Amino acid sequence: TAVSETPSDCVAYRRAAAAYQGLNRTDPHAVWSYQGWAILKWRSQEQRARFKAVVAAVPEGKFNVIDMDTNGAGQWKNWGNYSFFGARFVWTTLHNFGGNDGIAG
Repeated sequence: TAVSETPSDCVAYRRAAAAYQGLNRTDPHAVWSYQGWAILKWRSQEQRARFKAVVAAVPEGKFNVIDMDTNGAGQWKNWGNYSFFGARFVWTTLHNFGGNDGIAG
């Protein structure tokens, strides 16, 4: 689904806007860092619309997704070529997840 074809969720937009306003009142330079675990395995149109609304509610450059994975696959691939609806993201691997050290040599 292309970005323009994904509808937005009005309730999610209002909630995200209010959350960011709270951050911004505390720190006018606040950047919301969002752990990608919260949207792990989101695939439905409704879920896509909800997340698109969250990203759209926050000023550009003020919402970052921390795309953590245990095998380096990254969730950004699941959202098409537009990654996380244009939000900046950090793609990373957790080398010690649940006590399992993934570093070997």
